[in-house]
Amino acid sequence: MTEPVFERTIETFQRYDDQSLSFTDANTVALVEDYDVDAVLSFDDGFDGIVDRVDPASV
Repeated sequence: MTEPVFERTIETFQRYDDQSLSFTDANTVALVEDYDVDAVLSFDDGFDGIVDRVDPASV
């Protein structure tokens, strides 16, 4: 992880402190935003309302 990505991860973690977002999930959100990724493939519904999520059971 680069220092700029780490800084954005911290910012994301703090921005969503009212949600059940782990630091690892905050890193994923930061990367999704940085790389303009369409959706996260994850069983973790903690991403809902933050980024688009595709449940693996649906594909």
